[in-house]
Amino acid sequence: MFISETSTNATNVLSAFGKFNSVGFSPFFIERSAAPGTELTVAYGLISHLAPARRRQHRKGSPVTAILIAAGPDEFYFGVVGGAIRIAFAPTTPGPRIAGLGDAQQGRFVEGQWRVVRQLGGDDTGQGEILTVRPNAALRVTVYRYE
Repeated sequence: MFISETSTNATNVLSAFGKFNSVGFSPFFIERSAAPGTELTVAYGLISHLAPARRRQHRKGSPVTAILIAAGPDEFYFGVVGGAIRIAFAPTTPGPRIAGLGDAQQGRFVEGQWRVVRQLGGDDTGQGEILTVRPNAALRVTVYRYE
């Protein structure tokens, strides 16, 4: 799907590529809307940074929802444009009842390989309980389960 002549809403860019597996997104007057630093430009950058993970999941037939990519049963990639969001994990299958954040990294893909820009610590992850995804950043996290 290629979405043309649409609004400049950056969230729609993430939905188009993540949820609908779009191959393109072009709003009206893109030449005026895509100035450096705008949410639209940042959204395009995030899509570009997460493209390798997105392609791998679509090839496997796994869904990609907006911009949350499940790379495995305990590994996820995230991206947010605009305001930050907070994410908590909860198991939905039998086993230990509590999910905790393991490794949390800010980074990007370079030639198809994830490169860590910043390792997040306990202050960034609520001591392993909740993840705050900052705007305009790509994150990779792993989760684990415990009682």
